Amino acid sequence: MVTLYYRPGSCALAPHILLEWIGAPYEAINAPRDASYRAINASGAVPALKLADGQVITQAGAVLQHLAQSAGRGDLLGGPEPANQARVLQWSCFFTGDFHPAFFPLFVPGRYTTDPSVAAQAAVKAAAVELVKGHLATLDAHLSERTTFVGEQLTLVDAYAVPMLRWVGRVIEGGLAPWPAVDRFYARMVSDPGVQAALAVHGIEP
Repeated sequence: MVTLYYRPGSCALAPHILLEWIGAPYEAINAPRDASYRAINASGAVPALKLADGQVITQAGAVLQHLAQSAGRGDLLGGPEPANQARVLQWSCFFTGDFHPAFFPLFVPGRYTTDPSVAAQAAVKAAAVELVKGHLATLDAHLSERTTFVGEQLTLVDAYAVPMLRWVGRVIEGGLAPWPAVDRFYARMVSDPGVQAALAVHGIEP
């Protein structure tokens, strides 16, 4: 049995959703912010996935990939078509490298300026909002005539999108409403039983 270390509301929600979709037994632990967890993941970040043999995998994209592969769930990796497999990797890289980091200046603006003033940090946040909005426009165009990110069925990318789209409702005025295709996608996702189960464990609302 694997153990997923998470913190409520973090991107660890994505592999938690995937674990629900896979249906294999797992343990979920709310990672403490202390030395005991740094012994598991030296960075102190979540998610971390501890395998049955004691190995630990970190980084959300890598954890998602491992879970799907180890469960033999090729459907979650894009199915048999190489092009769809590449698209799953493409969107996974987008969430890891573009969309997720766009939120960091909103959550910890002090990391992005040497000026400690309120005005400077407000400017950092304003720039981040525009960056997030730009990525949402990309997602909205992609999802305009789609119900899932790749192919006709759920993949790990759909799970990966959930925590970040949830953040939008908390940091962008108006939430997802200005991006109707993304809004529809998120509404479908949060009605999914696996997503609801993961949210319940985290003790958070959609």
